[in-house]
Amino acid sequence: MMQKILVISALLFGFSTIQAVGQNPSPSPSILSGEVTNIDDGAEQMIIAAKEGSTTLYFDKNTQFKRVSPQSPNIKDAVPASRTDIKAGDKIVAVVIFGSDKKVIKQTLLIVLMTKDDLAKKQDADKTRWLSNGISGIVTAINATAGELTILQHSVGTSPEQTITIVSNRNTQFRRYENSSIKHSEAKTSNFDAVKIGDQVSAVGEKTADTKRLTAEEIFFGSFITVAGKIEAVNPTDSEVTIKNLLTDKSITVIVSKNTLLRRFPLEMAQRMAQPQTKEKSPAEKQDGTAARQDAQKGISSMFESLPALALTELKVGDSIAVLGSVGNSPDRITAIKFVGGVEPFLVTKQNSTVGGNKTPASISIRIPGLDGSIIQ
Repeated sequence: MMQKILVISALLFGFSTIQAVGQNPSPSPSILSGEVTNIDDGAEQMIIAAKEGSTTLYFDKNTQFKRVSPQSPNIKDAVPASRTDIKAGDKIVAVVIFGSDKKVIKQTLLIVLMTKDDLAKKQDADKTRWLSNGISGIVTAINATAGELTILQHSVGTSPEQTITIVSNRNTQFRRYENSSIKHSEAKTSNFDAVKIGDQVSAVGEKTADTKRLTAEEIFFGSFITVAGKIEAVNPTDSEVTIKNLLTDKSITVIVSKNTLLRRFPLEMAQRMAQPQTKEKSPAEKQDGTAARQDAQKGISSMFESLPALALTELKVGDSIAVLGSVGNSPDRITAIKFVGGVEPFLVTKQNSTVGGNKTPASISIRIPGLDGSIIQ
């Protein structure tokens, strides 16, 4: 997202800058963005790791330098900078002119800078904001007239399920996750109408005291599925695992990509976190339940990421795994976003029961911290 912001800023500012300094608009300028990896003042060049690959930028006395902050990445708020302000690890966007071969950069007209330190401070502030004022869950109802989404936030340990209303307004920013990613930085600009029942949602904003309503500043959403089952085959060469889906009792192939987060729950940790609430809460405990839920939810994301790493070569037939993933063209193949082992304690099968003389179907629930979703069979 940071590079996208910088690119937009450079586009808004760069072309007017070119004209302002009297440059010939032909050939047309190009935009490059990336992270600075090396600077050589003697040769008046710097190397950046760009999407296109390692790229060398040449600068001279005519190159303009500007600096923007992550908190206010609008180019109108940019301040003058110099080459010496740029260090390895900083993010930049450059307006450049390529030579006739379209490969070698002939001139660098403008460099817009965001420093590594400024970005780290912004990321820390964002993380704190999401931990304190963020929620996530599955969309269960949509009120388009009121601009409200109802989500189900699944239980965490002994904390019960909770229904929360997310309130949006004209200032709320909507972003849709890419099919193979739940990274905020890769989400695309969207709108309220694109949200569907069953979507997974993360939102940040101002909560009411009882945490049952949140007025959202940002809403991220996407259509993902959570599946679990026992491994039938492991193919580390092709980065694929075949499991027997607990919901359908059919085989499904899980594709593990370079972006998949693979983790494993230690047994004792999983057993502890999977324990249901068995005793009746006292009035005081019920009153403290909201705070306990908030504390539990705050660390879910960071907890999941800090779990022991898992390698496909560690897996064996019969192991139980759970996956948060996206479905492509074939319903029996999903691409894993999060892939976690050691989940046996979380997979609880309720036995068939009789209600009013009729048998109710067994249900299989997935209540795994870090993986939203439930399965009813």
